[in-house]
Amino acid sequence: MLGVVIVACSSGTGKTSPTTTSGPPTRPSAKLEICTLEYSNGTPLIIAAGSPSQQAGGQSCATLVKRAGEQSSSPTKETVLFDRRHKDCYVLGPVVLTGADIDSASVAYDSGATQWVVVVHWSNDDFVTKVAQPLVNKQIAIVINGAVHSSPTLYPGITGREVQITSGYTRAEARSFCERLRKARPDATRTEENCGRG
Repeated sequence: MLGVVIVACSSGTGKTSPTTTSGPPTRPSAKLEICTLEYSNGTPLIIAAGSPSQQAGGQSCATLVKRAGEQSSSPTKETVLFDRRHKDCYVLGPVVLTGADIDSASVAYDSGATQWVVVVHWSNDDFVTKVAQPLVNKQIAIVINGAVHSSPTLYPGITGREVQITSGYTRAEARSFCERLRKARPDATRTEENCGRG
């Protein structure tokens, strides 16, 4: 299990005025999706990449990912994706939310948990109503550009728009994940937050 999501209740918008910069062209935005994980006997289907798995009928991750890609046009077929390090593959259910409503993302150090975290602020309550409440005590997959970047467990009591994502990140990994989340927004050229300050 890679992480947890902890939400601190947040009121107000926390918005600052957008600023623009001139200079080299910006990189294209990333595509972010939050998906459910498929479960078998109460266990999420996460398969180690190194060897065939009993959960997967003796098939390897590479085979599962390839087959899922070949059948991606079928709405009844599951999606299978590697994680960002190609150590595991995940059998995913439907997309329940995209990154379109991410308002901001930043990096912080959680001294209580002694780890680096990525803090995401949503512009509306969709994360709570579409993800946190219906999927409480379940793992989800945060997918960026076709790779699972985190698979946090959603704990009870998530009520606010500010979500803290932990996944055993190093400082550099938290910054990289933050930047990818920031670029997943439709207006990815905004620069009001800095993922490198944490």
